[in-house]
Amino acid sequence: MKLAHILHHHIIFLYTLQSIQANEINYPKRRKRGGFFNRDPIELLPKKYSIPNGGNLYDDDEKKSSQSTNRIYPMSICSIQGKRHYMEDEYFTNQNGSFCSVFDGHGGSAVSKYLRQNLYARYLQAKAKSMMLLATENKIKGEEENQEDQDALEEINVESENDVDQDQDSAKTPIDMQSPSLIAVRNALKSAFETIDAEVQKVSHWSFQGSTAVAIKLHKIANLEKTVLISANVGDSRAVLCRNGEAIEITKDHKPNDPDERERIESLGGRVEWFGPVDKDGNPMDSSERRANGKEIGLRGVYRINRNLALSRAIGDRSELPYVCSQVDIQQIEVDEEQDVFIVIASDGLFDVFSSSQEVVDFCHNFLKRSYRNKDEELDKIALEKTKRKMSKLLVREALRRGSMDNITVIVVWLDSDDHIQS
Repeated sequence: MKLAHILHHHIIFLYTLQSIQANEINYPKRRKRGGFFNRDPIELLPKKYSIPNGGNLYDDDEKKSSQSTNRIYPMSICSIQGKRHYMEDEYFTNQNGSFCSVFDGHGGSAVSKYLRQNLYARYLQAKAKSMMLLATENKIKGEEENQEDQDALEEINVESENDVDQDQDSAKTPIDMQSPSLIAVRNALKSAFETIDAEVQKVSHWSFQGSTAVAIKLHKIANLEKTVLISANVGDSRAVLCRNGEAIEITKDHKPNDPDERERIESLGGRVEWFGPVDKDGNPMDSSERRANGKEIGLRGVYRINRNLALSRAIGDRSELPYVCSQVDIQQIEVDEEQDVFIVIASDGLFDVFSSSQEVVDFCHNFLKRSYRNKDEELDKIALEKTKRKMSKLLVREALRRGSMDNITVIVVWLDSDDHIQS
């Protein structure tokens, strides 16, 4: 009893519900549980394994969203230190959920914190500059300034948190993926990543530190009532879109064993080696070969560059140049309002213990479908909202159950209208 009493005072459960416009945080009452060994694995972590700003962020206040013409994307967020003795994960979201990012630091937390504090501001600055240049080019060409350029000039206030881009196109016109505003967003994301990396490289005592960076931007095209999802990625944090139950990876992991990455590294004189279990022939054993009853057995292994880092791109890591580079990948996809349900943005603390992105999507989708067990439509709606609020926590809890030893950060952005989740 004494041991249980001591552990009780070291157990922390953090669940926050943050109002997007009022910035108010409420701490719901903690649920009573039957016994110590039936408790949530997140709750069982000692205090040093938790972080103050972890938990969930979700806004479903219709009155607040109706006050603005900009759409608010509800989010569920959970970020924990996990079983490590230090926390290097960070994340950032703007107030309406149209910009979300995750940063997984290594060698220290300075670079990931710097990204959290500065990446979005650099993006807004670069976007305003890019749109101004486009407007200037139109003037030089003698073209009449369109409404899109005028809207962009009004967005120069980089402190604005309601960053939603709007093209004033005809409702019957299909999305032009090379439209000026889309180009501006892509260029701004690329510029922001490059600017941050250049700034980090100048800090001498950060030579052995670095971080992954994954960001998504939901670019609203107002008159078309359509949205384009743009992603930017450096490293092995990942963003996955759920489309009608199918996982669509909108970022690419930058791992040393990726054929293109390996060719680049070895052409520069670097080495890519496997550190982990091997089969009887000496070949690396991946996670699928070490799974039994849904759980991995034995030690996990990784490919490393020059016996050091297990990723091939990162912000920072000056000591690892040129083998580890900071080149950012930009991708875009049109959001299908009828089929797209959610986006998961997470560090490798989550994805490394799931066999695939599809397994992550299936896990979420199964919990969503379980919400429809009542005959009462209102009760179903309430149950679904509760499930959405805690989805990030459910993913983190499952990652811990599967043996994740890393920091874990998960953001789930909800895109759907709830109507097609039941199917």
